[in-house]
Amino acid sequence: MKKNAKEKLNTWASHNNWLLNNPVDGERFWNFVIEAFNGGDLAISEGDFYGVLVKYCNDEDILTEMYTKYKNGIALLQQSTKKTP
Repeated sequence: MKKNAKEKLNTWASHNNWLLNNPVDGERFWNFVIEAFNGGDLAISEGDFYGVLVKYCNDEDILTEMYTKYKNGIALLQQSTKKTP
């Protein structure tokens, strides 16, 4: 994972109100996804992703949910940048 994406992920994770679904937390998460996409981090491994988050949350279900959101966000951004013939 590239430095900028890792910093955005850390920013989100360290300020996240994990159980409250605060809109600001969502904005920080999507900022991470956009930074990852723009920086070419299109396939961050689960291990790298969890490695950043585990110091803030150790709930496997939440970590899996967030990793899935990252993957889906990247896929959506990739789809949105494809040119239609």
